[in-house]
Amino acid sequence: MNKLALTFLLTILCVAGARADKTVPYSHTDSIAVDQPNFATVSFITLSPLEMIYSTLGHSSLRLESPFNDLDVCCSLEVDIKEVNPSDFIKFFAGRANAHMYRIPTDMFVDDNRKQGREINQYELNLTLEQKQRLWQAIDIDASQPPHRRFTYLRDNCTSVLLDFVNQTLAPERFEFQWPEHMRGTTTGQVVRHATRMADWNRFLCMTLLGTEADASWPREQLVAPESLPWILEHARIVSPDGSSRPAIVGKRQIIPATHTLRFGWLTPMVAFGILFAITLILTVLDLLGRAPKWVRRFDIVLLVFQTIAGLLLMWMSFVSGLFGVHWNWYLLVFNPVPALLWLTCRKRPWYRHVYLCYTIVLLLVLLGTPLSEQFDLEHQLITAAFALRTGSYALRAYLKK
Repeated sequence: MNKLALTFLLTILCVAGARADKTVPYSHTDSIAVDQPNFATVSFITLSPLEMIYSTLGHSSLRLESPFNDLDVCCSLEVDIKEVNPSDFIKFFAGRANAHMYRIPTDMFVDDNRKQGREINQYELNLTLEQKQRLWQAIDIDASQPPHRRFTYLRDNCTSVLLDFVNQTLAPERFEFQWPEHMRGTTTGQVVRHATRMADWNRFLCMTLLGTEADASWPREQLVAPESLPWILEHARIVSPDGSSRPAIVGKRQIIPATHTLRFGWLTPMVAFGILFAITLILTVLDLLGRAPKWVRRFDIVLLVFQTIAGLLLMWMSFVSGLFGVHWNWYLLVFNPVPALLWLTCRKRPWYRHVYLCYTIVLLLVLLGTPLSEQFDLEHQLITAAFALRTGSYALRAYLKK
């Protein structure tokens, strides 16, 4: 028996829940003899985004079909996180979360996403029968192993890993990619900003954690978002060692249209931190006028606690976590535990007023440095300005008393 056919038959036993009644038609049923290219087809599947922070970039998977064997599965790379296990989320932010290749009957895969209102599109790859066989066998081997692929959301994710997976099975041929405009000659931060532009809180979190990696240039193959994948595939070619080439895809179609409209709500980071800055400004004016001292003090305590907790988390993410690699983060000048430590230990010292002045200068320099790094954005600078208002107010009152 043909090795590919045997592999398909074995996979039937491995895929639970396969059903005889197909609600999603095969891509091809016209030429399914074992020696014909359409005996099996391999396609990229893209899913439209949802509001959950881990779904705002959409999703990608591979669809493997063999009408001859009545076999049709979607292979999806999923991070190994259990919703009821907080330690798994800690592993993710530590950069130690693993992902696993799951094989799901296409009918089940499509029905689950149809219920969520997601649009599903298919892009059939222009592979030889031998390449399809190697790819299927490689996926079977990978799926049979425990979760072992690191998942880092931006660099190693459902799209970039599968794209690399397919590229490896093309040998000695390879993909030759062109990149869309937003990925040409740009920094990692600019690519991430574009990919997360529809989800403000996702963008805010990514830019907070990227640090100086935002000004680096990661390999573009590692930064392919699901929404960019169709354009990249349509403009890509499969190149042979002799220089000959062919289009990377031979067809595309929509499996189901979108029925869900994204709604992210009105409380964006810009609104939230704009409100924070406005409250800070009002309380600072009241503080300088000597009014509402209790409210001002309580507000300052909340700000200090927030700054300390955020600083400790950011230090851990920057210097310990492997999520985006160890790196310097400019926001450590704003979020760090030093102000709280100095306040707890030195606030009664006569020279402590100089601490307020020095830190106010540091915060102002961060505000002035906005054009110098891709990491800086208006939302973060609103927080920085709020801190600068409060430390500047304390410094001014301390020097006026002298």
